[in-house]
Amino acid sequence: MIEDLHKSSLASFYKELIKKAKNLLIKKYSAVQIDKNDNDFPSNINSKKFIFFKVHIEANKYPLVLIIAIPNHFPDEFPKIYISEKNYSEIGQIPHVDKNRFVCTKDPNIAVLNDNRPDLALDKLIEVALDIINKGIKKESKDDFTDEFLAYWNEESKYKLFSLFIPKSKIETVKIIFPEDFKIANTKANGLIVRIKEDYDEWMNNLGLPSSNIEIVDALYLPLSEPISFPLPKKNNKVFKIIKDSGKNNFKALKKYLNMGDSPNFILFSFPIKNERILAGWKSPLWGETMNGFRPGKVPIEQRMRKSGTSLIKKISIERVDQDRLFRRGGVGIKTSFKKTSIAIIGCGSLGSPLAISLLKSGISKFFLIDNDILEPANVARHICGMSDAVEAPYKSELLCKKMLQHFPHIECKSSKEDILDVLEHNETCLNNYDISIIALGNKSVERRLNYLARKEVLKSHLIFIWMEPFGVAGHMFYLHPDNGGCFQCCFDSEGIFKYSVAKHHKDFFKRESGCQSTYVPYSNLEIDSFINSVTREILYNIDEKPKQSYLMTWIGNTTFFESMGYTINNKWTAYLNYSIHKNEIQQNNNCEICITK
Repeated sequence: MIEDLHKSSLASFYKELIKKAKNLLIKKYSAVQIDKNDNDFPSNINSKKFIFFKVHIEANKYPLVLIIAIPNHFPDEFPKIYISEKNYSEIGQIPHVDKNRFVCTKDPNIAVLNDNRPDLALDKLIEVALDIINKGIKKESKDDFTDEFLAYWNEESKYKLFSLFIPKSKIETVKIIFPEDFKIANTKANGLIVRIKEDYDEWMNNLGLPSSNIEIVDALYLPLSEPISFPLPKKNNKVFKIIKDSGKNNFKALKKYLNMGDSPNFILFSFPIKNERILAGWKSPLWGETMNGFRPGKVPIEQRMRKSGTSLIKKISIERVDQDRLFRRGGVGIKTSFKKTSIAIIGCGSLGSPLAISLLKSGISKFFLIDNDILEPANVARHICGMSDAVEAPYKSELLCKKMLQHFPHIECKSSKEDILDVLEHNETCLNNYDISIIALGNKSVERRLNYLARKEVLKSHLIFIWMEPFGVAGHMFYLHPDNGGCFQCCFDSEGIFKYSVAKHHKDFFKRESGCQSTYVPYSNLEIDSFINSVTREILYNIDEKPKQSYLMTWIGNTTFFESMGYTINNKWTAYLNYSIHKNEIQQNNNCEICITK
């Protein structure tokens, strides 16, 4: 069917298939088309984008009334199925049915409806909806409820909080900080959960948000060992019982917390689901300290809890924005070794800036960026920062640091706008505070000096040198082992020519624009990205595997394109495939003046 689209307009295509769906509903289910005046019409849906039908399912084990919403772009968009107001109130809360009475049948992100028989696909969705409802009525889908606990808890929440706090299996008192007009990514929240206030200050500062005019509340965090079962608690006495049943330590901590001061009280809890802890909470008012039969201020906490037990809880929706959760959602999480690794990057230009971002997104959390270059408009085609960033001509290192902190405000990143030699002149061992120092300068003299300081054991950080050859025909990463193998200088011959160059030297490699006093090596972002991906993987591999000696990794680019421009590849590389990677152990060169005098 979809192959015939060229024979008619898209509107005609959708109209024809909606007609098939409508015929199915009328013939098989005696459906009646309804509008927004119907009592069961869903209030949370755009009525202009759907056609609505009401279906009575008498043959079901429990008589049901379904509302079927057929989208204008059916079958490219999924129909929505709702249960009636009467069914929802009688059945109560069941898995896969939200507070809007919507029945979650299939995920449209991973399922596709059959173009040839969309009417049969719709019929199948109705069967799925009926199966979901019947299993919920018979309490056969409790596990599904547990997996989707947060969806049900959050839909009735009164508060929205972000959290930098990572839930563990330890009882803690944490802080909820309520700033004015708190919004991130167009999501408005009441506050931020942190372990200590300094975490809040650093996070807000890195985002460039004001951190003043705040209210700070102490909240209790309780780790539960088992999930909260279905149905969800609605009153304080139910939650108090859940906490009491979870263990005496939790209940003792709860009573102590509630006894500390006046309401409101914020209680956070977690429990394990699929190898991680989900985080939620509620706000619990507590009966005052006066009660008949007791002296003022002497009302036992058990009595106060019993008195406030009949009041409704106010659920708190919590979205974790900590590093662990973000990386687990974006992949498989972060290795502990990556989180503990610190990296200095010397040179924040066309190679250093994308490498910094790539390492940042891999889970590295501590950076020191060094570069005394200004970001100029001419740089932006090959730089992470763009034209708007160059308006005030800031230093590349400071601008890149700001961008990284705004991307992940939980990291530690500092920058220096000094030349690396000035930095080392003032503090010769400053790089020793970092596990790895990456040199992305393209300045052979400075690279040789850093290599020399490392060989003389002044610099104890592991050094990695990266650079690209003209037109991106190749890129190189040299890892300098502190003890075994050769040094950076060992890769060059007596005339200073790089022995492992892929391209044969040519006088036109280095470009100079008219009137410009600086030269540059031409290569495109496409080649940079591919090379940087390989370098990132190699660095992460080295963090865990710890290389045994110095080596050179060579990334081969598009040699075919390079040769088509009239340039030549060195003989030793002509047999290698485009976009391949090769490693060579680097031994000490007997003529290397640095290694000889080590």
